[in-house]
Amino acid sequence: MIINTKLTVLTVVVISLFGLIGCNDPEKVSGKEFKRQYELNYIQTLQLSEYIGQHEGKAYMKIKTMSSVGSGYSKERIIFTEIDNLDSEFKNKLMKENKNLGLKEIQR
Repeated sequence: MIINTKLTVLTVVVISLFGLIGCNDPEKVSGKEFKRQYELNYIQTLQLSEYIGQHEGKAYMKIKTMSSVGSGYSKERIIFTEIDNLDSEFKNKLMKENKNLGLKEIQR
C-alpha cells in the first residue's frame, strides 16, 4: 500500500466536498454511467463533470449542473464506481489522468 501526501490531500478534498455540497454519501453508479458522465464534459451540456481521482479501488467524479436561472452552478454531487466495473481502455485513461494529477494508486 502506497501512501503519499497528495493522496491524503485528495481524501481530505473529497470528504470536504461532501460537506460543502450537502452530500451524506457519494452516489454509486455503474461503470457505464461513470464513463458517460465523464464524456459529457467534452460536449456542450448544462453540466460539468470533473474527475477527482481514485481511492481504495473506486474512481470519483464531481458533477455540477448549471442553473437554469441566472449564472453559475446550482447543484453539485459526487459519483463513484468500482474501478473493476470500467472497461480496460477507459480504466487505462483514468490511470494516466491520475498520474497527470500527481496521484498514486493505493490498489488496482
